[in-house]
Amino acid sequence: MGKRIMARDRSTCRYCGAPAEVIDHVLGVARGGSDDDANLVACCKACNEAKRKLEAKEGRRLAKGGGR
Repeated sequence: MGKRIMARDRSTCRYCGAPAEVIDHVLGVARGGSDDDANLVACCKACNEAKRKLEAKEGRRLAKGGGR
């Protein structure tokens, strides 16, 4: 699966255009996303980490009862 996504995205991060190193779920599995190719993108480690931190922060806010 990873090689197919990297080839499709030309090993380029879909978020910033840097060389991709990992595969990322656009919508995380925990949030209802799937392993379908349409929900997967090539991603650099920096963007992957930034997205992970943002999602964790949003999760904590929602757990506290905060909305938008």
